[in-house]
Amino acid sequence: MQHVKNHCSPAVCTFVFKNRARLPSLIDDIWRWETIDDVLTIAGESLMHGLRSAESKPCVCGNAWTRFASYILKSNGVDIQALCRSVVQSLSFGRAPTTPVIAMAGRTGGEGKSFFLKGLIAVYGRSNIFFAPQHPAFPLLGLENAKLVLLDDFRFLGSVLPIATQCLWFDGSPLPIAQPQNVQGMTGHDVYSGNAPIFITTKKGDVEALERAGDGDASMLLRRLSVFSCATRVAKPPVQIANCASCFARFVCSHGC
Repeated sequence: MQHVKNHCSPAVCTFVFKNRARLPSLIDDIWRWETIDDVLTIAGESLMHGLRSAESKPCVCGNAWTRFASYILKSNGVDIQALCRSVVQSLSFGRAPTTPVIAMAGRTGGEGKSFFLKGLIAVYGRSNIFFAPQHPAFPLLGLENAKLVLLDDFRFLGSVLPIATQCLWFDGSPLPIAQPQNVQGMTGHDVYSGNAPIFITTKKGDVEALERAGDGDASMLLRRLSVFSCATRVAKPPVQIANCASCFARFVCSHGC
């Protein structure tokens, strides 16, 4: 808007002002057109190929991401090699009966678990990731187009997804996806058989609630999780650290491949 005021004609200024509420979405759309080659490249390659490609990208954080990731994982007593091997396994084989779902579980929050897993966003881009279900009527809509799943601060009990649905999803089974029926050309419901791997951050109390539940579905769900517990809150860095694809990829591959 500042650029328009200083450099554009009155007609353009008027257009921008009238459409100011739409500007963010317009800019996002235009940027997607500008970066469509990168989006298609990521969409067409395997997840492990994408991770290996990210290793050679320039670092955008001065190696600060690696230092802070090491700090938070060591502070919480997380087995770094085991975690990175699990990430590599998930990216290599995807959602499958033999692939556990990685769940980083914190006791109080502020342990840095989201910081680590959000490195996946830097590598694969938001447009290729399915985030936590939002719409109660169509919670899994959009999953069919995702390359991977990142459920941040997820709740197993009392979430928008029934436990039985979570069991199907996490164990690699075909999964019904409810779709709105008032959209032209959309009839019935979809069945998802994709293999987008699933990564979760959650509260340790939610995992313990599954353990206490003791019923069949809760036990089945718990068996699908590979839980990495985090119990130590870490101080925020003095400056914001860029989400660095290169550092995440090199960190995971050096410890997990």
